[in-house]
Amino acid sequence: MDVLHFLKKDELELAATVIGIAGSAFTALKAGFDYLQQHSLNLRRTKAVEGIDLTLKRFRTMAKEKPSFASSESADAYRLALTEDLEAQVAQLKQIRERTLQLDLRRKQDPKGVRKWLLLYKPEGVDGWISQTLFYFFALMGLFMVGLGAFLAVRRDSDAWYALLGFAFYSAIAVYFGPLSFRLKCIGNAQRRGDLGPLNSDLQGFKRIVVKPWGMPIRMFFYYLFLLETIVGPFIARSEQSSGTARADYVTTGFTVAFFFLIAEVLRADILARRGLKLAGFSIKH
Repeated sequence: MDVLHFLKKDELELAATVIGIAGSAFTALKAGFDYLQQHSLNLRRTKAVEGIDLTLKRFRTMAKEKPSFASSESADAYRLALTEDLEAQVAQLKQIRERTLQLDLRRKQDPKGVRKWLLLYKPEGVDGWISQTLFYFFALMGLFMVGLGAFLAVRRDSDAWYALLGFAFYSAIAVYFGPLSFRLKCIGNAQRRGDLGPLNSDLQGFKRIVVKPWGMPIRMFFYYLFLLETIVGPFIARSEQSSGTARADYVTTGFTVAFFFLIAEVLRADILARRGLKLAGFSIKH
């Protein structure tokens, strides 16, 4: 019990911080890879167009100024070299165009297989970013609990069962945020393809925050719970700190409030997404 108590107070807090950073970094890394891939194609396209333009200028110079060649064979060889360069540049431009079209088509298609289950796709909007980051956070926390359980089991510590319960808890939460990210991605794809219009257009302003759709009591309960924690959390912390019952730690309070707010936000996104899909009569296969 002493081992688990020590890990809870020190190492688990550090692990949660590191895992949270790792989850956010992995989401950002995937988005950065997509950006670099598109940026690389744009640079290659620009270079290919500039090469074609330069080759065409050489053709025009050859036709207008008629530079002197040692023989007609030299002129033919030069013309042939320019033609080969132009053909190669045009072929390269076609390849770049085909690759760009493939990427655009892939962005409009719903993720499948490994890309779907491991969320290896660009998140859809801010809510998609949050849900993906929370998925990786809780999934990595679950894996950490597996490692902790194995460590305690090797030491024949009876508290290994607590680590297994932690694994089940974190995995269950990750399983919620994973499909949510996928649902938001599919909605964005369907809207880009023109298969689905704007969702919840009947809700404006404050109604998008306090909306009360039927059939989602559990989600609504947790949404308002985390929203309430976000609002009253700083006041409770300040009251405890002023009364001397808690150590002044504004950084921890800030991170906790931000974490609760992120969870409340993705819960709201999930509620609105499900409501909009139901009203539109549009279904998404998970």
